Amino acid sequence: MSFKKICFFFAFSCLMSCGETKVKNKPSAKTTPDTKTAAPVTKKPEATITQGKNGEQKITLGKIKEPTSTEVKPTVQQSKGLSSNGYYQSAQYGFKIKHPQNWDMLENQRESVPVVFMNRPKGTFSKGAESISIAAGSKDNVTLESFYNFCKTELIQSGETTGIVEESIGQNKRGQIFKRIIFNRKPNPIPSMAVSFIFVENNNSYVVTGSASTEKFNAMRALFEDVAGSIEFE
Repeated sequence: MSFKKICFFFAFSCLMSCGETKVKNKPSAKTTPDTKTAAPVTKKPEATITQGKNGEQKITLGKIKEPTSTEVKPTVQQSKGLSSNGYYQSAQYGFKIKHPQNWDMLENQRESVPVVFMNRPKGTFSKGAESISIAAGSKDNVTLESFYNFCKTELIQSGETTGIVEESIGQNKRGQIFKRIIFNRKPNPIPSMAVSFIFVENNNSYVVTGSASTEKFNAMRALFEDVAGSIEFE
């Protein structure tokens, strides 16, 4: 997978957090198939013919059975990635990460973006909704420094940022090193900020990006750090 596809998360998460995109929500649990009721079938009564004492024939009609409806009960398929302990796990991309409580989860909405968490009213994409996206990919001989520089260049050239606020280095709860970049986003339609945590592990590249309106960013920063710090790689 190319670096460019991996870095697509910059433009994607910008649309998710700031615009009124109509990306379809893919719920973590869905009901299939729809409940259906079979159409009633009208049955004719069965007739019984008997011979009377005087030779006359007697016809007796049997009872008509009432039509019954057949209901197909729905089956619920839970998201394969969401565990009971509040973590999302992707076997395909080889990681697990904390799922923010009560946030919506969208899976596989874009190539190289296995999951996006969103804090929003149910069924809507509100302007400035907070989001956390995880982008993943792989490339031989990639290093943290080279991948970080590539992501930074792509971010600037994409025109999605109005300026970089901070660049730093840190480590997650398991001691794995990441590079952090905080930047202002181009208003779309409101001003917003984002922080990206960039990891490289065994030639696999991961970018965890938390985004919020400029007004709410500082309040959300601790949650973004906590979720990014919880990521574990297989």
